[in-house]
Amino acid sequence: MISLIVAFAKNNVIGKDGKIPWNIEGEQSRFKELTTNNIVIMGRKTFEEIYQKLQKPLPNRINIVISKTKKYDFENCFTFDSLDAALDFCKKTFPQKDIFISGGAALYKKALPIVEKMYITEIALEVPGDTFFPKFLEDDFICEEEIPVKSNVDFVYKTYKRR
Repeated sequence: MISLIVAFAKNNVIGKDGKIPWNIEGEQSRFKELTTNNIVIMGRKTFEEIYQKLQKPLPNRINIVISKTKKYDFENCFTFDSLDAALDFCKKTFPQKDIFISGGAALYKKALPIVEKMYITEIALEVPGDTFFPKFLEDDFICEEEIPVKSNVDFVYKTYKRR
């Protein structure tokens, strides 16, 4: 299954200066729970932000980086120059694993027409940013689940399935 996973603020901001512009207790636990032992496809800037924090690719996952300018050579980390090439590789090489598209904005925009599910975290906050989650046609999806979470900043986990 091809899914999309994202957290965005009320004003659709997903990033500022190459970083997530919030630090909310527990907000990333769903990401870890869903993507562990699966495949995470991300753009170069998203990968570099993760690598800067962890000093390695995401553990216990197949990391796929979409980049036309750089190649990454780590265990369980592969680089492709297009989403299509990455998806072909994943389906052939890891057919039993779920695929999660995890950003950035350009990759989300490309993936929106093909994803079967979306795991969205809506942050109850407006923040300044320079990177935004693209608008999507809510009529194309059914909201299957909505879980409000109280934290230092409240948020809602939503799960959408394509109609």
